Order: sequence, then structure tokens, then C-alpha cells
Amino acid sequence: MPGSLLHSLGSRKVERKEQQVARKTVVVSDLSGKAIPDGKGAVVTVRFNDTRKGTIVMDVTDEEGASLGAKGRKQARRGRPPRA
Repeated sequence: MPGSLLHSLGSRKVERKEQQVARKTVVVSDLSGKAIPDGKGAVVTVRFNDTRKGTIVMDVTDEEGASLGAKGRKQARRGRPPRA
């Protein structure tokens, strides 16, 4: 029987059905602790010049990402320029 488990208790058998459970992943901001809705939010990466310190990655809301980004500068996109 698919979807069921059989357990033996002495001379009788007990049938137990497995249940499917839905899972939802909730992403929470590392700065404020607020839940970030699907399709929103940003990932902030801090990379040190001293590579021994490693890299720090934070999940933030759109507003937190914009306020942090306002303090920095925009980096040009890499790759080939688009054809005219």
C-alpha cells in the first residue's frame, strides 16, 4: 500500500498512514528581524580587503538595502556592453 506504514505488534498488524506536510520558508532581515515578503528584499555582501576576515552576507528588506546603498556608490555592470 503506497503511503502507509505497517507495524507489527505481536500477532496483530497496525496500519498507519503518512501525511504530507507543506513547508514554507520565511526569510527574516538580519538587521531588524522583520519578515521579508517573497520577491522583495536584498542581499548585502561585505567583502574585506584582508581575505582572512572572509565575507559577510546579510538578508535585508528593500528599505534597509536602499538606506545602506545610499551610503555607498553604484558599481558598473560587468560584461560586454549591449549592441546598439
